[in-house]
Amino acid sequence: MKQVKAGILTFHRARNIGTCLQAYALQTYLESKNVDVEIIDYKPAYIEDSFGLFPANLIAEYKGVRKLLCFMKLLYKVPYNIRRESKFKSFRNKYYKLSKRQYNRFEDFQDVGNDYSHSFYGSDQIWNPNTTYGLDPVFFGAFKGKRPVVASYAASIGLAEIPEEYVDDMSRMV
Repeated sequence: MKQVKAGILTFHRARNIGTCLQAYALQTYLESKNVDVEIIDYKPAYIEDSFGLFPANLIAEYKGVRKLLCFMKLLYKVPYNIRRESKFKSFRNKYYKLSKRQYNRFEDFQDVGNDYSHSFYGSDQIWNPNTTYGLDPVFFGAFKGKRPVVASYAASIGLAEIPEEYVDDMSRMV
């Protein structure tokens, strides 16, 4: 029987305990079923810019005095954020089985079907266009070329209603 090689696509790099634990739990469960699994190390800018010592997304939201106040608050929190970043990085290094290759954008995924026979998407709000600044085709498995078998694991949109401007694109990607 052919060995299943699976990749997990989720917000595994978000600095959120629930997000980290769900990624690790799915990885552990699949390993218990003798699946060769790894978390695909997808680092989109919208996630990377939302966290860290000086989150670019947060700073960009403000203008003038509010931007200065935001920056001062971030400076005050630097020691706490250094510890927090270190703990999340340590957790990822210790528990995640990450792909050797890092991906930063959709175009990087064009040969992902050559690396994985199956891919799992979820959880959290991977289909929320507000979180992903539009629809991220990566989380819909909309790759060109050989496509792995896809499955969703507790993925959500996190909205009461799909915004009208995304309905057609979402249905095409699935």
